[in-house]
Amino acid sequence: MGLCWKIQIAPWPRPIPPAQWDQDLIWVGLGKTIAQNADWIATWVMVPPQTNEIRRSSVIAAAARGIFDRYQLPLMVSEVGASAGLNLNFDRYQVAAKGFDFTPRDPILTLTPDWRGGPVRTGDIPVVDRAGVDIAPLDAQDPRDALKLRPVLGQIKSTA
Repeated sequence: MGLCWKIQIAPWPRPIPPAQWDQDLIWVGLGKTIAQNADWIATWVMVPPQTNEIRRSSVIAAAARGIFDRYQLPLMVSEVGASAGLNLNFDRYQVAAKGFDFTPRDPILTLTPDWRGGPVRTGDIPVVDRAGVDIAPLDAQDPRDALKLRPVLGQIKSTA
């Protein structure tokens, strides 16, 4: 996927019956693409994998909501292996799912998970401090790092 974004081509569409795929043509095209981008691919695969799977934020928000409801204290959030820190911002994301509709004041994006947990009460979660550490941190504002983050973001709807 990173290569598709790097050279700005769309990923191949899924074959829809009765569409036919010419396997030989696909392998030739793939071989040419790899050969033309070998240096970039070699660099890309040496980057540590990212765990910024942002959809996890919906579960983190539900847990934080439960903790806040029980103790009525603001939260200090820490994450080891935070990478770009996307999951540290769980309280800034709207979660829209059956049984779970969490909407902060000014959500920056909307998550729509297939929620299987119990109902979660909505309302702001007061986070007074957040910090993350990572052996290979990423800066989402840096275009090269942003490219590395795209695969883990999936189909996220931005509200910004």
